[in-house]
Amino acid sequence: MKTKKVYFNDAQRYLLYLGANSETIIAARRFGKSDGIIAPRMLRNAQHMPRSAGAFYAATFQQALSRTIPAAVAALERWGYYSEKHFFIGRKAPDKLGFRKPYIEPRVWDHCIHWYNGSVVNILSQDVKFSANSLTLDYLIIDEARSVKKEKLFAEAIPAISGVIGHFDNVPWHKGITIVSDMPQGKDGEWLLNRKASMEQDVIDAIEGTLSYIEELKERKTIFARNQLYSQRKFLKEMRRIAHVYKEFDAIENLELLGEGYIALQKRELTPLLFLTCILNKRITKLKQIIFRFRKLLLAFVFLKSIWPNAYAGGFHRGYQGFIIGAVKFWKQRLLAGKPIIYILMLQLMLHWFTDVLIVHIESARCEC
Repeated sequence: MKTKKVYFNDAQRYLLYLGANSETIIAARRFGKSDGIIAPRMLRNAQHMPRSAGAFYAATFQQALSRTIPAAVAALERWGYYSEKHFFIGRKAPDKLGFRKPYIEPRVWDHCIHWYNGSVVNILSQDVKFSANSLTLDYLIIDEARSVKKEKLFAEAIPAISGVIGHFDNVPWHKGITIVSDMPQGKDGEWLLNRKASMEQDVIDAIEGTLSYIEELKERKTIFARNQLYSQRKFLKEMRRIAHVYKEFDAIENLELLGEGYIALQKRELTPLLFLTCILNKRITKLKQIIFRFRKLLLAFVFLKSIWPNAYAGGFHRGYQGFIIGAVKFWKQRLLAGKPIIYILMLQLMLHWFTDVLIVHIESARCEC
């Protein structure tokens, strides 16, 4: 069989090398989620678990059939795995091709992918009620997860990941969940960001250390090294089985393919907020009770008020949640510091800005009062 070289960027390669059972990947547009995450997991799971039953899960069938599946298939075909040859989409493979059957064969193949070794991938969506009911899944892949409703996902699809009993117990990716998404915005997507708390960093560190040690052992040509290599690989498999990794990546991770011109173009054409979220993959969270959250600003205002009785605080603009510190002298109104503060991302920069303004004006305030 011919070996075909395939390009993965450093972040994609790291995740493949790590090989965690479950993954939550928040990645910017053009990071290469289909080529670098979804398609490799689809291929890996099918090959390591022949006759298994997995699933793609999406908010709608339209999304899955028009975006997720075509992008993954395009990557697979670049690697030498072809539709209508190595797998069939939306129908069972013809009997004459000799494809194996899954342990649990679907009654209807309309929304299934049938692999040559008998693995089947169900295509599920939230716009069809109970689409995961009665299924027994060995793994789950979720694309564009920020569009997925958490309650429905955990009520319908997650309980189906029970695995075929008596099979694949030695496969570290059995019963694994791969979640891929752009950076979510608003409360509906907070559950994705909160998944970081379920990652055990000690397990990830153990895997990384074991992988490094295995590479060292491969260079040694001793009986001890061979024995250690066997035990370390066994340990690695056990660590991978219980690992969940959470990572966030920006589009710059894929710079070698995108080129600097793409980043420059997006920075020029997109609004600053869109560039931060879509390309740099930054978390943007709206502030609600802004005055109460800006403790440093309030303390600064109290301090200014104590030395300058005419100082005041107020709103900046009816369209913004903001904070103003200024002073009134006779009939003139003078603004000392004022900026609309909408996003937590801007908080640190704003605090530095305000501190500079306060230092500049503090002496003049003392003189005038």
